[in-house]
Amino acid sequence: METVTQKLNGNACIDDWIKLFNSKTEEDLNMIKSKNIGIQRAKQLLHEMSLTDAIRETIENTER
Repeated sequence: METVTQKLNGNACIDDWIKLFNSKTEEDLNMIKSKNIGIQRAKQLLHEMSLTDAIRETIENTER
């Protein structure tokens, strides 16, 4: 996934989205403390998708 090249500009709402798009790890996501409901939902969806990948990988490994 590519990162957003825009620098943080001091606007908390925009900065949170930039941080979200630039996050590479779960820890990066956890560092984003935002009251923005869109950010919270995006973080939740990313977490759910990563769980889905882990579950899929476990199933694939047990089928081998």
